[in-house]
Parts: sequence; structure tokens; C-alpha cells
Amino acid sequence: MEVLRHEKTVPPDYFGIEPNLTAAEIIAQRSDASLPNMGLTSWQGEKPRKADVDVAKNYLNAEEVETLNRIVNMYLEFAELQATNKKPMYMADWIRKLDDFLKLTERELLTHVGTVSAEVTKAKATAEFEQFAQGRRELEAPVEAHFADAVGRSKALEKSGGALPGSAPTVRGRK
Repeated sequence: MEVLRHEKTVPPDYFGIEPNLTAAEIIAQRSDASLPNMGLTSWQGEKPRKADVDVAKNYLNAEEVETLNRIVNMYLEFAELQATNKKPMYMADWIRKLDDFLKLTERELLTHVGTVSAEVTKAKATAEFEQFAQGRRELEAPVEAHFADAVGRSKALEKSGGALPGSAPTVRGRK
């Protein structure tokens, strides 16, 4: 969601996925240990990891991700066209063109640097993740114990030829 640029001259986030929120503000507002997957909508692997919690895109819903992908793809096409035309572009040019491009697509431009710093947001998201992870560990412990018990009982059943340890023997072939 962020574009490389000089931090003192350009706001930290452009795309207005949620109007007037920076990436840090999206994370600060949406990371919540009490929510399923702590508010994350995407992550790498089978369950959320600590590395996933400080990426704003991971909190976007499907519609927001689709919008972001469309904007990025259109802008990359524009950038490729500039390169094909061998038009020299400097960082200040790219910043101006991105502003123009977003205005053309009727997106709201972010005009401020946000109300929360990236450092504060990262600390909040990390604390939320630690709380979420603790709850996940507490939920997984009984399930894993039951699973291990079931596996052990299944192996014992297999070894005994069908009878569970401590149960009455069965006689096969009799009615």
C-alpha cells in the first residue's frame, strides 16, 4: 500500500482504501486479539504469524484487496508505458503522476501523515498478537491432547487385533 518516496514531502499512504487512513492507522484500528484471526483476513501459512500482523494489506477485506490490486495494476501499466516511450521519470515526477492517477480514478488522496506512528502501531499489533497467540495455545492444548489420546487408543486397538485395552475380548465368528 505504500510507495517509496521522500517521507517529509509525501504522506505515508496514498490509496485511500479506507478513506483518510494510513497503513499504520488501518493496523491500529483493525488488529484485535478478540476477533477471529485477530482481524487478519490474509496471512502466509495455515495460521497467522507474528510477521503478518504489521502489514496493513493483511487486514483488508476482499473488496478492498481487489480495489488495491486494480489500482496497482493500472499504475504499473502506466509506468510500463512511460518506460516504453523512453520518458525519463524522476521520483518527484512519479509522486505527481501518482497523485494525478489517483485523482483520475476518483480515489481520495491522503493529505496527512496520520495520527499514529508505525512504531506505536507495530507495538500495538505485536501486543494483540501475543494475546491472540496465548488464547490460540490454550485452545489448541486440549484438542491436541485429545488427538494424541485418540491416536494412542487407535494404535492400541490395532495391536490388540480390534479390542481396546481394558475391554472384554470379542469372539469373532460366533453369533
